[in-house]
Amino acid sequence: MNDYDDLINRLRNAYKCCKDCGTRYGVYSVGCSSSWIGKCDICDAETYVTETRDYAYLITGIRRVEAARKSAGGARQ
Repeated sequence: MNDYDDLINRLRNAYKCCKDCGTRYGVYSVGCSSSWIGKCDICDAETYVTETRDYAYLITGIRRVEAARKSAGGARQ
């Protein structure tokens, strides 16, 4: 497994994320979110987190990383 695969796996399996990862890999899709102190499933930071559904389940980031993996020659068949 390479770095792209690891990141894609983290993004796909994340239940909660911090605001930094949410805005980096997703699109904020609600007007109000519940947040609590916890561990981000993407960067492992202990900070305020919210559910990934608030960032459209990070699908934008997943697609972006998959495209980068493909252009780097690491696409899975």
